Amino acid sequence: MFSLRSQRTISFLAFLIISIIMITLVVRSAREDHDMKKEQAGYVAEIKMNELKNCFENCISSTEIMGTFLESEESVSYSHFETLSNHIYHHYDYVTALILAPDGVADDAYPDINDLSEKTDYLSDSRFSKDAEYAKKYRVATVTGPIRYNDDENVYVILQPIYRNIDNARSFWGFFAMSIDMDKVLSHIKVQELEHQDYAFVMRKDASAYSSATVVAYSGHLKDEYLTYPAELSNGDVYKLSIAPANGWYDAGGITGQVMLGLGLALLLTLVLYSVLRTLWMSNHDNLTGALNMRSYYRKLKRLQSLHSSYGILYLDLNDFKHVNDTYGHAAGDRLLVVSARRMYEAMRRPADGNLERESVYGVVDRTKYRGVFGRVYRLGGDEFSMIIPGNYSDEEFERIMKRIVRYVNHHVSVGNNQIPVSTSIGYAKTSASARDYSEVIKAADHMMYENKQEYKKKHHTSRG
Repeated sequence: MFSLRSQRTISFLAFLIISIIMITLVVRSAREDHDMKKEQAGYVAEIKMNELKNCFENCISSTEIMGTFLESEESVSYSHFETLSNHIYHHYDYVTALILAPDGVADDAYPDINDLSEKTDYLSDSRFSKDAEYAKKYRVATVTGPIRYNDDENVYVILQPIYRNIDNARSFWGFFAMSIDMDKVLSHIKVQELEHQDYAFVMRKDASAYSSATVVAYSGHLKDEYLTYPAELSNGDVYKLSIAPANGWYDAGGITGQVMLGLGLALLLTLVLYSVLRTLWMSNHDNLTGALNMRSYYRKLKRLQSLHSSYGILYLDLNDFKHVNDTYGHAAGDRLLVVSARRMYEAMRRPADGNLERESVYGVVDRTKYRGVFGRVYRLGGDEFSMIIPGNYSDEEFERIMKRIVRYVNHHVSVGNNQIPVSTSIGYAKTSASARDYSEVIKAADHMMYENKQEYKKKHHTSRG
């Protein structure tokens, strides 16, 4: 059975292993939660960017259709422009105006807007000129924004170049422009839901050949790690949504709580394990001396007998133990039992060099010079001890072992200011052809010990302790 030191070592290792397992499970759970959050954030970002792309593509498609219509007409009719614009304007709630700009200068609009008196020249106005020149040169729709336009601060303008047959040549006629209220677009795609779902985000338009990068919407500062989902429009513009949980991908408080819970559980399981080991140890050991108890003693003997193994038994009794209790008190008697049991344990250690004549110094020995033990020490009750030595040893070897035990045990024991002398009576017996039952071996060892004790009593004129 495990010693007290082994119990503590095993319990510590168990606590360490369980703690590592618990922390590993917490880390694994945190990673799985992180991956799940990333997957969910990616799904949310994809939906929002697809919705944003649909809004812009609807508008770009409408400007292209309007451009195709205007290019096919022999002359640009405002009534036709108004009819088509009315349909577009009322179909998309984020479209704020549709504008005709012959030669690049705003002229007619639907619905009527008050500041057309400015006659915005898209080719020369610094807000639009770069985008307008690009659209004119490459005959592709461009998206400009955000700009302050018609008293709105977050407006995006799509410029669709129109080329008509003029003097039998296809020449630049002007632009069809569509202004979009980006705030309404963001409301339409419900970007605010991201904040309600505790996301921090930045939506931006990448730099292109005709415009620099711009921020479309943002909610706050992004952490070091964030997920970015792009949406590319048919005209080549790229919008991106960078998103991350507002409180980070990892719940530091939750992880700390789980780690503490795991360590607490590890400690609880360790205490249970230690309690079980301690209970098992106490059921097989003497609580006072730490020697094995009578239960272990008979279990060992029965096992050896069932295996038909050879063994020997040493029987030991402390002389005048009752006198020690009566003279110095039971606490002193207990101290004497504890020290004597430890000395017996040291005496039973097998010397590496085989020298059984090695002396001890009050039970203190250099354990590095020993290898294994002859047998275990058992306390049978009171001041009676026994040792079981498996193997087929000769009588001479048993005599040397007994002398070794006497040399180790028979030293004074210090109790307070008192030096209490210790002496022992000891006997042995071993299995033989005629004595195979352990009760017979015990009886023979006890008889020899009794005879030695009688000799001690005659010599010292004391009563049997």
